[in-house]
Amino acid sequence: TGTATIVDNDAAPTVGSVSSAVDSSGGQVDEGDNAVFTVNLTNASSTATTFSLALNAGTATAGTDYNGTLTNQSFSNGVTYNAANGTVTVPAGVTSFTVTVPTINDTVYEQTETFTLNVGGKVGTATIIDNDPVPTVSTVSSAVDSSGGQVDEGDNAVFTVNLTNASSTATTFSLALNAGTATAGSDYNGTLTNQSFSNGVTYNATNGTVTVPAGVTSFTVTVPTINDTVYEQTETFT
Repeated sequence: TGTATIVDNDAAPTVGSVSSAVDSSGGQVDEGDNAVFTVNLTNASSTATTFSLALNAGTATAGTDYNGTLTNQSFSNGVTYNAANGTVTVPAGVTSFTVTVPTINDTVYEQTETFTLNVGGKVGTATIIDNDPVPTVSTVSSAVDSSGGQVDEGDNAVFTVNLTNASSTATTFSLALNAGTATAGSDYNGTLTNQSFSNGVTYNATNGTVTVPAGVTSFTVTVPTINDTVYEQTETFT
């Protein structure tokens, strides 16, 4: 009996490419969709092969914008994940697999955000498209005094402004005090400053706008009324 020894002439597989992420139907990744990456190897192997794998935050934040915790259920085609050392093991014969990363839906208006998947030194990018509107002012309350009661002459008149939703960046709104039956300077102080506002909101007297910091959905505007000795009817301003 003679033996023939066949010496293989194929290289060990490496990662050929990691695609940009798409949603589960192959479209863009909207906030709340799964981000699905496809990993392609250069060739098959008759034995299991292992590669490094890492999710890396870009402008997106793990835990807030996407779920950065991978499990075996994140992978197709029998690929298994070792969280202890950050590797995946690809079964014999497999040349392609997907990695599915859920993105997180919220109500915050955000810019387009990205994170990346690195497998064996090849990188794919997930771009998350926000699905939330730019915040608007939903309500401005009737004014109360500093303890929540009626506004007696000489009290602060405190308005509460509520926005429809938060934003990841500062937003700007127009603001004006308008005399009704009350007169600015005689019945209330019509000069606003940054100290008139809560929650870090700032006021630009030049153009009559307020800037609301990222994440803020509600703030107060405090307007002092002026106490005098004149008998007057109930008066209003807005």
